[in-house]
Amino acid sequence: MAKQKQVEVRPDPARTAEALRGFGYQFDAALCDLIDNSIEAEATSISVIAHLDDTNQAFVTIADDGHGMDVNELQDAMRIGASDKADGNRLGKFGFGLKTASTAFTAAFTVVSRKKGKNSSPVASTYDVEKIVQENKWVIDLGDPTAEQLSDFEDDLSDLEELTGSAVKNGTVVNWDKVDRLLITKGGDDFASARAGINRKIKEAHALIGLVFHRFLDHKDKRAPNVDVYINGAIVEPYDPFVENFSKDVQTKPLIEQTIQVARSGAEEAVGEVTVRGFLLPLPGSAEGLTQASMRWSNANQGFYCYRENRLVDGPDWFDLFTSDTHTNAARIEISFSEGLDETFGLSVTKDSLAFPAGFREFMAEVAGPVR
Repeated sequence: MAKQKQVEVRPDPARTAEALRGFGYQFDAALCDLIDNSIEAEATSISVIAHLDDTNQAFVTIADDGHGMDVNELQDAMRIGASDKADGNRLGKFGFGLKTASTAFTAAFTVVSRKKGKNSSPVASTYDVEKIVQENKWVIDLGDPTAEQLSDFEDDLSDLEELTGSAVKNGTVVNWDKVDRLLITKGGDDFASARAGINRKIKEAHALIGLVFHRFLDHKDKRAPNVDVYINGAIVEPYDPFVENFSKDVQTKPLIEQTIQVARSGAEEAVGEVTVRGFLLPLPGSAEGLTQASMRWSNANQGFYCYRENRLVDGPDWFDLFTSDTHTNAARIEISFSEGLDETFGLSVTKDSLAFPAGFREFMAEVAGPVR
């Protein structure tokens, strides 16, 4: 009879750290992952600074006024697969985002944080892929910030104060220290102009963040906590794809509104609720301010919009159920679920795609009928 024993097979740190840089993030999606962390930390204001120095070297900083971290919490946050949290409405999932979203564009990043509390002091940690590769160990620098790190941290929180007009005593700042993969086109080529390249990245970030977090950014929307996000000092405007509260005269109502029980594939009992709402948008020009640009009126923006904990995680897309056509530009359908259904909906590590459970696609095709 064959003998076997259980053997621990640890991943090679150097090869794994290099591999994790290739998750396939776009810059705007990576920022969304970092914003998730800030919102989980109960931040109300988040500032993204992306700029070039005189040599066209890019630098990126993300600062927030959340509750911050102590040294133990920061150490855990820097771990691949950070500990799960007890919050049942959290935006995070796998504990990868800070590391994978950052190292997709920078070979090293530093986090400085001060936890909310009267006697709290800043703590700092640096994750450097080159060090991990050189030592072939999962090593980070952790402890008190250097004088330069502390000065930059205080400056970043001070800049956030100026943006918001409110005192910022605690929070977290993420600095991308060795940006080496940002100024690259989606085709993999270097931008002919670094300035034009970073400006395009910033424009794309405004558009995606305004959509992904529109329920948080719109202070009239009570479904999610209010958050303000700034990019290079300019506030990100929310974009509601359903035009529910566009203006006093334009408040689109759903034609379809259903709540259904969904079971995990292979399970008999329902594990959670899914809300589905179907909208037929008013035509551009039918009211003041309703333009093709303001509504993002195009084939690319029709279809299903899928939300997890009020954050967009997939879509807009017809998911091969229908083809896009100019005659269905007004058709947009919301699918919303909680983090308890993550496994059922096959949430991806990058939180930007789903795998629908058995039978759900048939339901999607059915509910789309009245708005197409």
